[in-house]
Amino acid sequence: MFEPRDLRRTPFTDRGSRLLVMPADDGSLWIARAEYETRLTDTAVLTGLRLFSGTAELPVRRARADRLTFEGGVELVFADAETLVLTGSGARA
Repeated sequence: MFEPRDLRRTPFTDRGSRLLVMPADDGSLWIARAEYETRLTDTAVLTGLRLFSGTAELPVRRARADRLTFEGGVELVFADAETLVLTGSGARA
């Protein structure tokens, strides 16, 4: 079983992945590439990631080594080292 983690101390990532998912100061999430000797802010892939159901924002309820779980049954998981997927009973595109 994976223990809950603090995303501010330990970003969400997967073994072999260069992607890091971290919280921003405004409560959104951002995704960056881990690159040697490069400032993290220069490696941003996606910033300001927020999930909504209607007009209600879905906050992160639990961060574990294998997934981020949001309110409403949505999870962010790695499909492979380069692919993040939103899944769960409440996930719709």
